[in-house]
Amino acid sequence: MSGSAARIAEIRETLRGVPPWLIYNIDETGLFYRCLPHRSYVSARERRSARGSKAMRAKDRVTAVLCVNADGSHKLPIAIIGKAVRPLCFCPPAPGCPVPFFSQVNSWMDGPTMAYWFASVLVQEVWRVTTEPVFLIMDNAPSDGELKEDGVTIVCLPPNTTSMYQPLDMGIISAVKRR
Repeated sequence: MSGSAARIAEIRETLRGVPPWLIYNIDETGLFYRCLPHRSYVSARERRSARGSKAMRAKDRVTAVLCVNADGSHKLPIAIIGKAVRPLCFCPPAPGCPVPFFSQVNSWMDGPTMAYWFASVLVQEVWRVTTEPVFLIMDNAPSDGELKEDGVTIVCLPPNTTSMYQPLDMGIISAVKRR
């Protein structure tokens, strides 16, 4: 934390005077959608009959991409990154996917997926509500690559500081996962 103080001060100076509705934050998180809780409340009497299962260790997951502006007035649709190119649950006659869906071999955010999300979701949604220049705060993951768009300034946080300075890591992601 002490090694990144200079960069954090630089970021604060860059964002000084910028209205909160023009500052956006993005973060990704893994969502283990088939995994059951590892712990439960079982009385001592029932402990011997309560057994675990393979579902407690299920590794089936998707990555959720969340993006919101600083005052919360503009929440972009949560994007999902999964392994399937076209999941069966979204094939006809079922309705299509209600959120942006991207396919990637291991369900992670990589450079091409990030660039596609940036162009197709962030830029389109932001320009729908404002024509003013905006700032996008993000971690410094290698998947973020070279993102460029007129009117969008990328601000990368220093390594290992997102849990302290990134608003989405401060409880918003856990609230979304619980829901």
